[in-house]
Amino acid sequence: MATIRETIEHVPVTDAVFWTARTGRGPPLVWCHGGPGLWDYLGPVAAMTDDLVTSYRYDQRGCGRSTGGGPYTLARYVSDLETLRRYWGLDRFIIAGHSWGAELALHYALEYRERVAGLIHVSGSGIDPVYRAEYRARRARRLGADGVRERKALEAAWITEGTLEAERRYCELQWSTDFVDPAIARERARALFVDNLRVNLRINRELVADAGAVTLHTSMPMKLRSLRVPAFVIHGSEDLRPDSAAAQIADLLPRAQLRVIPGAAHYLWIEAPEIWRKTLRACVQEILRSRE
Repeated sequence: MATIRETIEHVPVTDAVFWTARTGRGPPLVWCHGGPGLWDYLGPVAAMTDDLVTSYRYDQRGCGRSTGGGPYTLARYVSDLETLRRYWGLDRFIIAGHSWGAELALHYALEYRERVAGLIHVSGSGIDPVYRAEYRARRARRLGADGVRERKALEAAWITEGTLEAERRYCELQWSTDFVDPAIARERARALFVDNLRVNLRINRELVADAGAVTLHTSMPMKLRSLRVPAFVIHGSEDLRPDSAAAQIADLLPRAQLRVIPGAAHYLWIEAPEIWRKTLRACVQEILRSRE
């Protein structure tokens, strides 16, 4: 298969400039990266469907190579995505997201459902506050007692020093818990770094708090039951975020199917690339067929 060139564009809006990337050919699919406060890392994922869809990716407000100030709220990030949708000239598209991006994609679909041809929710969190306690407990077990102490010390150093070096030390350990094999977990975490890009800690704090209040609101089950678009909820069996939370979302969405990938944690395409590729392509193809 011929390599499809990536098109990079910086999109100016009223109060920000968004870094964007486009690859592939066919109906549109928009990817939302995780974080909050990170940058787009989904190029390898988008490449797996280049022959099926045109994939649009972007760095979210104030993240990575994009500019833009606060307030950093879920409503504003949904609005930013709608602004980009209009700029790209998309009528209806598949919306997909990983981790925090899965929540952003879900909330965009709730707000602009007439624009959404299908939803792909990957490695996301739940709508029940119980999942947070379970996530922290699983992370502590994966780190072990020494790792928990190291994590606290590295987090304090990052906040105190504010340097790139301190940030990377903390992120390497924190992100390593999102991989199954401890022997190579830190190596895989380091591979997620991008030269000269830094985590926006303010965005992480503000958006986690705001989005959490919205997502965990008691009205969410009713909202999800009303979202009648084709949806796939994909989760790794070894993800620190419990698959019961993913199953709950799949159960509430009327047209959703759950896909659990065995033996993989948070970054499915890294730990289970062949199963992930087949799963993703099958989900995209089924959504495309539903449009015919």
